[in-house]
Amino acid sequence: MKDKKVCQMCGGDNKTTGKYCNTCYGYLRNHPEGVYDIPEIGKITYAPNGDPICHICGQAHRKLGNHIRFKHNMSQQEYRDKFKLYRNTRLSNYEYQKTMSNYNKEHRNKVVLDNLIEKGKSTRITPDRVFTFKRKYGKPIPEIFIEKES
Repeated sequence: MKDKKVCQMCGGDNKTTGKYCNTCYGYLRNHPEGVYDIPEIGKITYAPNGDPICHICGQAHRKLGNHIRFKHNMSQQEYRDKFKLYRNTRLSNYEYQKTMSNYNKEHRNKVVLDNLIEKGKSTRITPDRVFTFKRKYGKPIPEIFIEKES
């Protein structure tokens, strides 16, 4: 039986021909310096490109909230509570926030009226909404995007 290859960065299964799994390889393309020092509790620090650094694993991500949800199985609020961050502490790259804010301003009707309001009812995703798992790899899909069976 062949020995399983292990990723040198995360310790997970490595099905590639290199030293790193595909996820870590993709991360290292954006952050060639690798994993950063773990930030102090109560403070958030940023990588040189402006990405916030995770308090759990030291990786920096443009949208740290997605990383926390899918890699560490925590909500953003649980993360903020655990590491004593203010509720309004931004968990994404400032440039990304600015870009999305400008896009929202330019395309307000499409972003808000078409996507978030359906038949006069708000469809905005809130913490009490139920997520179902119907995708490969177990990523949750909000029920508003799942077609109803007739």
